[in-house]
Amino acid sequence: ANRAFPNSTAAHLASVVGATVSTAEKWLSGQTRPSGEHLAAMISAFGPAFLAEAVPSTRQWAAPIIERARLAEISRQLSEILEAAE
Repeated sequence: ANRAFPNSTAAHLASVVGATVSTAEKWLSGQTRPSGEHLAAMISAFGPAFLAEAVPSTRQWAAPIIERARLAEISRQLSEILEAAE
């Protein structure tokens, strides 16, 4: 259960991107920065909003992508609700 539902942010991040917990802790504390490969894994896992927060210079061009992702999630949730109501 701990692998599927990690108790700490560092453990969850590490499990998602394939890093060690100590490496994720260093990223979160600002001691080190993730490699390009790990950053790409984070963007893939957490979406474009993560990119905008991680790299502020991307916020302007990422905004429409983030909005589309948000609307797609709302649409997905609405479909689930409608299916459950049938």
